[in-house]
Amino acid sequence: MASRRNLVVDLDELVTALDPGSDEVRYFLDLETGEVIMVSDETRDLAEEIVNEIPEDQEVTREALEVAIEGRDEPDWLIEAAIQAALIEEGYGKRYLEVEPVETHDAYQDMETFIETVADPRLQRELERAISGRGAFRRFKDTLLDYPAERQRWFAFQNDVMRQRAIEWLHNNGIEPLPKPGAQPAG
Repeated sequence: MASRRNLVVDLDELVTALDPGSDEVRYFLDLETGEVIMVSDETRDLAEEIVNEIPEDQEVTREALEVAIEGRDEPDWLIEAAIQAALIEEGYGKRYLEVEPVETHDAYQDMETFIETVADPRLQRELERAISGRGAFRRFKDTLLDYPAERQRWFAFQNDVMRQRAIEWLHNNGIEPLPKPGAQPAG
């Protein structure tokens, strides 16, 4: 049996990364620090520009990237994010692991599973209608706005399912998650 890497990981951040919310951002797990890092398309584009400023015979390092950005007028936070994105690209597969979001059909099945747990038959029918066709996720959440207790129950249900997926994702990648100090324990 392959050995597992013990790593302190913020499961809440990993849950956010697994959410199938946006095509404009990607998330990576730093296998040395356990940090979950978001990289936007804008950041990735700037990182590529900066890397192209580095001579081809020179290694892409933080120092080389800092020299390449001299004189740019982007905000400091964007420059730092672009440097981090460039370093992720350089260390991808060695130090960084991309976090692929949950498939939309799995998230849809979560709604179906939750609907089966709803005790009120009228609400159950409303939710079943809400999830048919385009815009199912939005209609599902909008329907729950009129039922605050069920809405809270949905968020707790979804959080539990996504935390389990996060733990499973870590295990599938040979990582034994250690909780951040003061965080809720995994599993």
